[in-house]
Amino acid sequence: SLILGLVAGALCSWCFCRSRFLSLFPDYEISAMCLGAYLTFAFSQLLGLSGIVALFFFGVVLAQYNYYNLSDRSKIASQVTFGTLAKLAESCVFVYLGVVAALSMGRFHWHLGLVVFTTIVITVARAAHIFPLTGLLNFWRQRKITQNMSVVMWISGLRGAIAFALSLRLPCTSGLVVKHGAPECRNSDLLVTTTISTVMLTTLVVGTAMEHVMTALRVIEAVPPGADSAAGGLHSPARSAL
Repeated sequence: SLILGLVAGALCSWCFCRSRFLSLFPDYEISAMCLGAYLTFAFSQLLGLSGIVALFFFGVVLAQYNYYNLSDRSKIASQVTFGTLAKLAESCVFVYLGVVAALSMGRFHWHLGLVVFTTIVITVARAAHIFPLTGLLNFWRQRKITQNMSVVMWISGLRGAIAFALSLRLPCTSGLVVKHGAPECRNSDLLVTTTISTVMLTTLVVGTAMEHVMTALRVIEAVPPGADSAAGGLHSPARSAL
């Protein structure tokens, strides 16, 4: 799925780079990107792969490379269009997560020890990725990633909308049509409920505390009310340095 998403994104970016006439038709540019995203998802599903993962990496490649192939009008339109769609989709996922969490009480299998163990493991695993990689990137970056920013990246990255969507696709048992909550679904139920618990914990607890954490680490600075209404009462030293 990862390779398919990367290849599809690279192919789409190459087509846009070669088809310069598309810059005369911004609506065609946006439509072509949407069509490319849908075809990547559909083809991945057809091959029995994860369409969500393929679509995610397809978008990563387009955001990194294809953005510069777009016309000025399409750059603005794509940011607004896909930003709005992303927020709507994320909101729908979290609403559905709340519904599943409410309905799973007393029906799905839960295991508190697994929730605690999973939370510890993903926290340690993310730290093992963030700090070495940011240190490695600082060898080539002119604007260095500070240690405080690395801490913010480590803490703020635990969300889980994609993980929750993927957990719902796990089959209970091969060859049998059974519903969640049945004894045959114990293992898949545990993965779903553990994902729900982790997402709710990191979103409600960590997400709520992020503003205070970033202020304490001086990644952002509090601004007196009315001093900078455009910034929403917060000021980013890193952004102002640009």
